[in-house]
Amino acid sequence: VSARLAGTIGCSNAPVSGMTIASLVVMTLVFALMGWTANAHNEILLLFGVFIVTAISVGGAYTQTQKVNYLVGGRRSEMMKYFMIAALIGVVVVVGTTVILAPQLAIKSANPPFGLPQANLIATLTTGILSGNLPWIMIIVGIIIAIVCWMLGLSIMTVALGFYLPISTTSIILVGALLKLLIEKLTKDKALRETRLSSGVSLSSGLIAGGSIIGLIGIILHVTGVLSNRVPAGFAGSNGMAVILLIIMAATIVIPLMRIKQPTRKAQKQ
Repeated sequence: VSARLAGTIGCSNAPVSGMTIASLVVMTLVFALMGWTANAHNEILLLFGVFIVTAISVGGAYTQTQKVNYLVGGRRSEMMKYFMIAALIGVVVVVGTTVILAPQLAIKSANPPFGLPQANLIATLTTGILSGNLPWIMIIVGIIIAIVCWMLGLSIMTVALGFYLPISTTSIILVGALLKLLIEKLTKDKALRETRLSSGVSLSSGLIAGGSIIGLIGIILHVTGVLSNRVPAGFAGSNGMAVILLIIMAATIVIPLMRIKQPTRKAQKQ
């Protein structure tokens, strides 16, 4: 399923958390029917979830890597070698980051340093099913909303993400969609529009990778005490400064794309 989704909508857009949660719900129901409801069984379920999310992520990434290798005319042996290297680096980075952030991740106050929406959702489902205290009313309401969205032709996954992800995460996605719409409206030529949008996808990929790397480095520096926990004061910490930075970021995205004046040959053929 993960490989098919990677080929359909891309690896970055694959609903990894959704597939993981669905698999965990099925396994949790099996555990509940078998009477395995102790805390040790809950830990086994979480370990199973680790295997599932790893398989989903690696499966999608491997499929997409194969496609890229085919498009660029690379050798399969070289692709597999470097994919293994990348996988090992990923394991070291993810496990190392988790170990470093373990004390912060364990904080469950009213305003924790990390919200962990997917983790909280998984914990609620598995614990609720095993204990028999699952909030079925909310789940039934969610199912009804999903059916209504399907009847209206709306993306169920998009609506679900909007429900359980914080507004600070989803609002910037809306900004990106509006920027794409702006470029589409300002570009009348179809071939040139495709070229600009394709370049925008590449630029967005760089933003995602860069944002993840900088965010990871920043968290590690804060946790290890290299950087202090001071927050900007005055205008630097106000919403006005945030709006200014957002405008600057939008301009740095739109202006380079609008400076593209010639469509690529591939876009012209389409």
